[in-house]
Amino acid sequence: IGWAVSSLRQAIAADPGYVLAYNNLGIALLAAADIWGAEAAAREGLGRDPDYAPLHGTLAHALHRQGRTDEAVAAMKKMLRLKPG
Repeated sequence: IGWAVSSLRQAIAADPGYVLAYNNLGIALLAAADIWGAEAAAREGLGRDPDYAPLHGTLAHALHRQGRTDEAVAAMKKMLRLKPG
């Protein structure tokens, strides 16, 4: 996991607009049990592209694991509005 996190951070540094890297970083951080880092990665990516649906899903997962259920549900609903089905 550490290698993936490091590689994704390098990708983001090279191209801060590459929102897929923020999402993958969030997923890797979730796998490493860094739920606050995952939230930060998702929010940073959403700051670049607020309509990138997968980031809302990653954010929802991080929030849910933090026990912030209402916020997690709101993020998941936003994801589904952007990409139904």
